[in-house]
Amino acid sequence: MFEINDIQTSGIGIYFKRGALLSELMKLPDPKPSYSYDWGDEHGIEYDDSAPMVFAPLQYDVTVYITANSPSALMDVRTALLNILSDPAGFSLNVLPLEREYKLRYKGSSGTRLISPIYSNGQQWCEIGLKLENNFDEVRTMLYLADMNGLLAATSDDELILVTDTRQLF
Repeated sequence: MFEINDIQTSGIGIYFKRGALLSELMKLPDPKPSYSYDWGDEHGIEYDDSAPMVFAPLQYDVTVYITANSPSALMDVRTALLNILSDPAGFSLNVLPLEREYKLRYKGSSGTRLISPIYSNGQQWCEIGLKLENNFDEVRTMLYLADMNGLLAATSDDELILVTDTRQLF
């Protein structure tokens, strides 16, 4: 359902808090201030109506859970997550339910909490709050080609055809 740098997150022991990630990713960006002047002897403010609207980077507060079957394995997952986050170029988050990729940067952590009981059913869980930034770098968009009236052939293995495009998204 989610991939970080084209690696399935559940395969490396990283999960996102249910519903919270998609809500954060659907936020609208705030516009950057445009040129304006407040004339002292006139009502209101005069805005430059010819300048295009540009947006400030979006800030996301995301909760992830890391899990493993031993304390040492949990620390390995934590290290793997930190290695992903510490890339100075950022990382890509592929969100399959939205058929979209996001290019994100790590801006800090809002806290960590071991889930009680710390060790349950052979698994150890840790909750980590992440502060991420979306600076609107170009990303892939993904869509499946629709087979309208049988005119479009699927692959030889009868799989859907996935098409990607790269563009700047807001």
